[in-house]
Amino acid sequence: MSLSSMLATFSSNIWVYSSLKFLRGFGRATIGTSTLVLASELIGKRWRGQISVIGFFCLTLAFLSLPAMAYINRASSWRNLYLWTSILTIFYCILVKLLVQESPRWLLVRGMKLR
Repeated sequence: MSLSSMLATFSSNIWVYSSLKFLRGFGRATIGTSTLVLASELIGKRWRGQISVIGFFCLTLAFLSLPAMAYINRASSWRNLYLWTSILTIFYCILVKLLVQESPRWLLVRGMKLR
């Protein structure tokens, strides 16, 4: 998702741009579902509702931060704004890779001990 957004910054025509945004859409759709499932597996039934709300609250904050980022980059082109948002997404992907564990259900199905 972050790689296709960064490459969209350097797109040469509308067809390359549209194709990269189409690919980004697949990543955007799956990351939210995966995050919600992983969070609900690690949290007990009592806290599942609150964790889901917190996840969507963070998503809302991210969408609301876009106008602020656009205001800060108002003297630049749209490509610069795309570059900044994709850098933040790459940073998020690195954090997820380092901090998120495997799904406990997946480990149990595969016969592996929980880490």
